Amino acid sequence: MNNESAKSRQGGSGSRQGGGKSFRKTLSKSFIYYGEIVSRRLGDFLAVQSKIPTTPYIDWHHIPEFKYLIDNADKIREEVKGILEHRQHLPQWHELSSDQRTFKNTRDWKMFMLYGFRNRLNKNCAKAPVTAEMLEKIPGMQTAWFSILGPQSHIKAHKGVTKGILTCHLPLIVPEDRDNIAIRVDNEVLHWKEGEMVILDDTYLHDSWNKSDEERVNLIVHVDRPMRLPGRMLHNFFCWVLKKSSYFKEPRKNMSDFEDHFEAVTMRANQTLENLSTPGN
Repeated sequence: MNNESAKSRQGGSGSRQGGGKSFRKTLSKSFIYYGEIVSRRLGDFLAVQSKIPTTPYIDWHHIPEFKYLIDNADKIREEVKGILEHRQHLPQWHELSSDQRTFKNTRDWKMFMLYGFRNRLNKNCAKAPVTAEMLEKIPGMQTAWFSILGPQSHIKAHKGVTKGILTCHLPLIVPEDRDNIAIRVDNEVLHWKEGEMVILDDTYLHDSWNKSDEERVNLIVHVDRPMRLPGRMLHNFFCWVLKKSSYFKEPRKNMSDFEDHFEAVTMRANQTLENLSTPGN
């Protein structure tokens, strides 16, 4: 009788714990869902507050500091080539966050994160010091990473979370078959060209594809949209709220884990090369 009572109490405790986890998971999903709805509704207000055009594509000259990246595109390209030597250890985009599961069926879309939500990933940045230094000069820089889209891959159509952030692409490695490598934003198709900066408002429906037989590599940077004071204040508050949610916490932890893994991989590879170059080995 006593044993049965103890088991019953343990089972009840386990149920409560399981129920608590389920409730937190449901609450987290609800927070993200309603957060996205609120962010869309804020879009009209932030558009009015914008100091620059709210068109699908935006001229990079509106953020003149991007010239640092453009002028150093060749150096940045050399840094990413070193990273690509270990491409098999780079994470797929959907592995960063369960909220990115919509991209799980993308054939081959990998990334190498340098900055995540204003947090510098020091070990990764050490592998691309010129790039990291240039990024420090960009005002309102939120997130930056190398985006590696493999051959015959298509990133399905989607929208960004907030109009307060711009998505900026610097193409670094573009296959010769440019006609089959492009991005479409609000039905406007643009073909990449190495070293030519492209800024887009990703709250418009957009998708991207690489139908060539080679990989395409861009440096992608998320920056705050230049806005008047009321818009900036509201945008900063919205970002602060999001950063308190699992929408940010989970990918931040995953970024750190992938960074440690990549660091360990490259250290082993360097040690192997050193051993092979040592006389007598």
